[in-house]
Amino acid sequence: MPDDPIIRSLEELAELENVWADAMDDGVPGAATVLDLILWLTDPGLDPPMPES
Repeated sequence: MPDDPIIRSLEELAELENVWADAMDDGVPGAATVLDLILWLTDPGLDPPMPES
């Protein structure tokens, strides 16, 4: 098992974003929240995701 971070390259991060975007399009519960979190963590200019009320 590697000691380095789970995401090791920009390509892997893009692949992760695409997988969660596809899951969101397929209606997977919670996928939109995970995608929002990924995008927020990778783009410091975005506002933090807010929980749905």
